[in-house]
Amino acid sequence: MVSRFSGIPVPKNKAVVGGNTFSHESGIHQDGVLKNPLTYEIITPELVGVKIPLGKLSGRHAFVEKLRELALDFTEEDIKPLFAKFKALADKKQEITDADTRALVAGTMVENPEGFHFDDLQLQTHADNDIEALVSLANMDGEKVEFNATGQGSVEAIFNAIDKFFNQSVRLVSYTINAVTDGIDAQDRVLITVENRDTETIFNAAGLDFDVLKASAIVYINANTFVQKENAGEMGRSVSYHDMPSV
Repeated sequence: MVSRFSGIPVPKNKAVVGGNTFSHESGIHQDGVLKNPLTYEIITPELVGVKIPLGKLSGRHAFVEKLRELALDFTEEDIKPLFAKFKALADKKQEITDADTRALVAGTMVENPEGFHFDDLQLQTHADNDIEALVSLANMDGEKVEFNATGQGSVEAIFNAIDKFFNQSVRLVSYTINAVTDGIDAQDRVLITVENRDTETIFNAAGLDFDVLKASAIVYINANTFVQKENAGEMGRSVSYHDMPSV
């Protein structure tokens, strides 16, 4: 309160109330604190409004506790793939915020009926100003497929390449970009709405990545997967990113 009204921020290394006071980033330290706070602390971080941060060295125990703290829905089977995604994210960001964690759970990739998901993206600009996109998809067996296409811009080229893979009638209704967190290392979240032309069903999807173009590829694959599942009779209702935890 004093900091807020005075306009003077509290230094992170300030004793007791500084942001780093309870920063047990090491996995073994976090595990010990979660099992018995008195292992390293004489007072609780909640007493002074500080939370244990998640980072590169955080372990599985701390990650699962954070999911529970944020009231995110997950099963025991979800923990392993979610933790793997968390570790990959932690390699790129020094500190993982609550918004990052929510986005990580909400942005879990949807796999299409053939088991393929986004793998890689390459872009090339031609002399006539057309952009060529090469989109790679892979499945759990390591099999990869690649499709390339051109467009007036990067996103159009990416979407055209993905259309070749799915080969179905989809109309893009809306495309929105926003940042999940603040700062130069923020993740980009792309939200799109598409229409299955065959059934006129509307689907919403979300894609998440540090690279907005990769996020665009991920979200368009996810949206096409929903359409493909509906066409295959595997989906009884439209699936939307609104069904996912809020970010």
